Amino acid sequence: MATATTSGTERSAELSRRARKVLPGGVNSNVRLLGAQIFFDRAAGSRLVDVDGNEYIDYLLGQGPNFLGHAHEEVNSEVAKAVEKGMVYGAQHVHELEAAEALIDALDWPEQVRIGMTGTECVQAALRLARAHTGRHRFVRFTGHYHGWLDNVLVKEVDGLPAPVSAGQLASHLDDSLLLPWNDLDAVETALAQHGDEIAAILMEPVMFNT
Repeated sequence: MATATTSGTERSAELSRRARKVLPGGVNSNVRLLGAQIFFDRAAGSRLVDVDGNEYIDYLLGQGPNFLGHAHEEVNSEVAKAVEKGMVYGAQHVHELEAAEALIDALDWPEQVRIGMTGTECVQAALRLARAHTGRHRFVRFTGHYHGWLDNVLVKEVDGLPAPVSAGQLASHLDDSLLLPWNDLDAVETALAQHGDEIAAILMEPVMFNT
């Protein structure tokens, strides 16, 4: 585990030490265990500023979804207006209907959408839907692609086979995965020929942000 120890990141280093006392590994996502644990203070557009005042260019933009950049003025204004009316109702709201209609209109191909809070949640919902529709249980996924941190999708390759990434993760939960190399159409066609009557879905990242 790395911490921020280089000159100019002393405040981050101090916060990292505090974080390790109350958070496992000092982080809330295992992908942040690697590399310097920089604490950020603010951001605008494509720029991040850490607690020591250092400025960075954010090439990932929140692993992709933050495509308008940080602290977008129009987005912030609309979010502030919405928050003033309350945040969690446990019931329907006109904004979720409008968001669904806008998303369908923008993409053009979906008939319906289900809005979720995280990518992990949406992947699990998609797998459940695919299994319900096809009556099958297995799915194809590709080396290096990330589909969330739950046991059935958090995977690494060992001798060409899917294996758990984390202690406490059951290897049997990966039995439904067919792990294939990326950009290998022959491998996909072979898998479908051999296991097509078992495969409910093919999962992929069109653009990989976590490799």
